[in-house]
Order: sequence, then C-alpha cells, then structure tokens
Amino acid sequence: MLKLALPIAKSLGISKALITADEKNHASRWVIEANGGEFIDIVVGNVFPYPIARYWVICENT
Repeated sequence: MLKLALPIAKSLGISKALITADEKNHASRWVIEANGGEFIDIVVGNVFPYPIARYWVICENT
C-alpha cells in the first residue's frame, strides 16, 4: 500500500513524507524501510504515550 501511495503523494506535490510506526511493530517498520524510509528517531509524545519510530521517505514516481 505504501509503495502505491508514494507516487500519488509525489503527484500532489509532496516530495518527502514523515511516516511513523509503533516501535515494536517490526512488520510496519520493515515495509517503511523497504520503501526507502530513512530512520530518524524514536519519540514518545503526550497524545500517544508509547514509543513511535519516525522515518522520512522520498516520494517518487515509479
């Protein structure tokens, strides 16, 4: 699904997207990384008080 969404985001003028996943959700993190996701960090916020992994993904037309 992510692979299909990135070209659509690019067509909407989005060149880079911030994508997050639960730190322990290894399947989601693998999908993000397999689609070019560059790991940034792990954050814990006030709204979602559990660790979230953040990634930048370049949106490209494929």
